[in-house]
Amino acid sequence: MPYKRLSDRYTHEDLGITRAEFNRLLKAIDDGILPARVAFDKRNIDSFRYGSMHVDELIRNWSRARGEYIDPFADREIVLNQHEFKEIIHEAALQTPNFKEYEIDGMTVYVSFYSDSGKSIWEAIYDFNDNGKITGKFNCQVSYLSAKAPRWFGDNVTNLIRRLTDEKDSY
Repeated sequence: MPYKRLSDRYTHEDLGITRAEFNRLLKAIDDGILPARVAFDKRNIDSFRYGSMHVDELIRNWSRARGEYIDPFADREIVLNQHEFKEIIHEAALQTPNFKEYEIDGMTVYVSFYSDSGKSIWEAIYDFNDNGKITGKFNCQVSYLSAKAPRWFGDNVTNLIRRLTDEKDSY
């Protein structure tokens, strides 16, 4: 009986991730960056399924310890039109706690958040212009530096852009 890898027990549907994310996960395991026992640990599988962790974050965290992380999106062309960008911003806003409202001006997004107590409102400005493209990289100016919501919003946008790119690549 031939030896079966741990990853042979799972498909991308089992993990709730895209086929492209699953392939990146397998490549990281094959390259020795990520141990298979970590990638297919029940807690990580549940995190993938419920969206609290993404494959690239897991790979990035493990490879940073070894000092050799290569961004899987570095060589990919990400082309979003304005309509797709607006949909992503809207979806990211729905996923972000303490979100109040947003306004889009080209590649710049102005977002208002409630404080944790709900008594005050503060602003954040996101610039998604990366040499004339929307790639998921952004600069953020925020009035309340220790707040978590602006980081969550930016991460949500980046992850949604990556998912949309994965979907486009799988066709």
